[in-house]
Amino acid sequence: MRSPNYSSNPLTFIRLKHHQMVRVALINGLSDKNAFSREYHKIVNSLLEPSDRVRGFQPLKDTRACGSILSTTQRTKKQDDYLKGLLTRLGFLSELWKDMPYDILEQYNIIQDVDNLDDLVEKAMTLTPFGVLKVPEDIFPEGDWLKHIPLANKLSLTSKPNLTAFAYKHGIELPEAFIENGYVSNELWDTIESYGYTLRTALSNAIGELRIKPDNLISTVSFKNRSRKEETRLKLHDVIEALERFVHRHMNGEEIIFRLEEGKYSGTDSARVPKRLPIKRTKDPIQAEYFNLVEVHYMPDFFESGDQAGWLHTLPHCSCPYSVNLRNFEEKNQDSRKVVWNWDPHSMDMVLEVLYREDGTNAWRLPKNPVPIVTPKFIQFSDVLRYNTYVETKGGRRPLHETEIEITLFEYAKKYVFNAMFCKPNEIPNDIIDMDYVLDPMYFTADKLDML
Repeated sequence: MRSPNYSSNPLTFIRLKHHQMVRVALINGLSDKNAFSREYHKIVNSLLEPSDRVRGFQPLKDTRACGSILSTTQRTKKQDDYLKGLLTRLGFLSELWKDMPYDILEQYNIIQDVDNLDDLVEKAMTLTPFGVLKVPEDIFPEGDWLKHIPLANKLSLTSKPNLTAFAYKHGIELPEAFIENGYVSNELWDTIESYGYTLRTALSNAIGELRIKPDNLISTVSFKNRSRKEETRLKLHDVIEALERFVHRHMNGEEIIFRLEEGKYSGTDSARVPKRLPIKRTKDPIQAEYFNLVEVHYMPDFFESGDQAGWLHTLPHCSCPYSVNLRNFEEKNQDSRKVVWNWDPHSMDMVLEVLYREDGTNAWRLPKNPVPIVTPKFIQFSDVLRYNTYVETKGGRRPLHETEIEITLFEYAKKYVFNAMFCKPNEIPNDIIDMDYVLDPMYFTADKLDML
């Protein structure tokens, strides 16, 4: 995630419009780390409107100073403070910018055309903070990629092909009932579980099988939960957001409040998880809309050695509009209707907090953690889609929709191994402070660019 100010929730979780993406790229390109910084200086100076409204504003002087400080690896506090003032005047929210000459910016390759999904993945992998990608709308097929998702467009962790592949790798003999109609008996589940069928293992196995059907676009991970035989879904982007929210909460001292309704259900963990953007309607913070109520039924016991497939029983629910919207959706199957459950970022954030409080961040390494920890490169790839990519439509320009980001993340998964996306357990940092790659600045200084 990127932000110009992580101490301000509205700025922390801001999503950029297309012209703001270009502004950020142009400012980042003022750094000497950019081989074409001289051209960027000329373009930025031509796009800034001289104004008497901003005291002391001098485009040439300010852009030169901004580029100089961004190019400095070890800065003084005075330089950092001066840079903050410069970015207030020159940043993406400034009113001093003229309209963007998109055709000219394309000629300078600051805005780069994308031909198709493969091209988007390749360019997003190598794009610097000095560029922006322009995506044609038609590379994402029309359809409901959020609710009414065809089976072929789901990455199912409990499908017959994926369980067969897992069984083959571990020499598990499959019964005839499974071979003929895909029926998974309790005995077969127990056998599969004994070979360590954790969520991380299941996800790794399923992503490995994606290469068999490279033309199928995927927009969600799904599995049939064993408790109610209903579908549970999770999004790769939500796994990323859960870790971002967790780290951000700890940076700003926002706490999850556990067990407000003790004993409501057996095997249920409930908590109030802070909202990204609170709505204050009363003086009482518990009654105010500061929190989302999260309930996770059949939460696995992470610390006991057995029950490796406990995640298959888990039923998460959150009161946030995103989760309620999906929770109210029922999937029709012939004459029956099945509720669809969703692992949303708030539910995952709660799980990470449980692990953190129980045994420090070392508990994240437990095989039964149902929230895989994403790698720096996977977050950086996601950031390019969120902050450096827009869609060109007949009616104008817009950022990528959430489902379009999700589809692109799965295209990335088809090309790269699972361990490029999610950390191996022994590579997960012990200390939350070491997870600083999760929260990047909006404007990249030289030391941060060196880490990319």
